[in-house]
Amino acid sequence: MNSPARARTLCIFCALAAAGAGAALAGELNPYNPPSLRQAAPTYQQQRQVQAPFAQEDFYAAFREDALHMTPAQRSELQAVFVKRLNVARSVEEEAHYQRLIGILGSLEGEGKVRR
Repeated sequence: MNSPARARTLCIFCALAAAGAGAALAGELNPYNPPSLRQAAPTYQQQRQVQAPFAQEDFYAAFREDALHMTPAQRSELQAVFVKRLNVARSVEEEAHYQRLIGILGSLEGEGKVRR
């Protein structure tokens, strides 16, 4: 294909593409309907959903039992991990969860013997 024919073909292609894009982008415009003034905004109590506790009591009891079987070094390592997670916690519930786990591990510090 020679250069003038190539240029003409390219020009026709661009014109068709522009016309097609314009038609594709043009959509039906709908009038703006503002929200009704009678609609009450949801209150804080309506927005807040009842959440289950971050962890159940039986979880902490099972964690304590498992921690009793760990060596003091393992408990210390796990406690360091929980401290790091506490420092990046995203919610009050998450903070309380890690504080409680750290407290459980801390309460077992005096128990140097490992049960197996």
